Amino acid sequence: MKNHTQFFPQLFTRIATISTFALMLALTGCGMAQRAGEDTTAAVQAPLPQIVVDYFAGWNASDSARVLATFTSDGVYIDPQVPNGLRGTEMMVYIDQFKGFKVKTPSYRFLADGSPEVLWELFDPSGKLIAKGKDVMAISNGKLARVVGSW
Repeated sequence: MKNHTQFFPQLFTRIATISTFALMLALTGCGMAQRAGEDTTAAVQAPLPQIVVDYFAGWNASDSARVLATFTSDGVYIDPQVPNGLRGTEMMVYIDQFKGFKVKTPSYRFLADGSPEVLWELFDPSGKLIAKGKDVMAISNGKLARVVGSW
């Protein structure tokens, strides 16, 4: 049997180094250390466009017509279950399968091209979390031209 007495001090040294590094990141704002006189006020994130808010409100109201109204006339909804996309009444039939479900949107960001990327959580009618995912949205003339969902 090999002598492991030298192994443990090395292991503890590595763990201590990793822990110290993690603590330094946390204390400095994930590696963004403050310099003397530097303003560390976080940038205020722009609010979601109203059309995106209306889109999720339609889902939460189980109102497929309301969801459809957020799309352009040729707007498309895509997710892993409908990879070729849905438009118009096909989209409404698909959304109607989720009556009573609720969507929470804990966070979002804007991609480099300005498209909103919204993280969401889907709850069944009993309130049980059943999926987490994200929607990336393309907006054209104030309406959704494309929503690509993934989970």
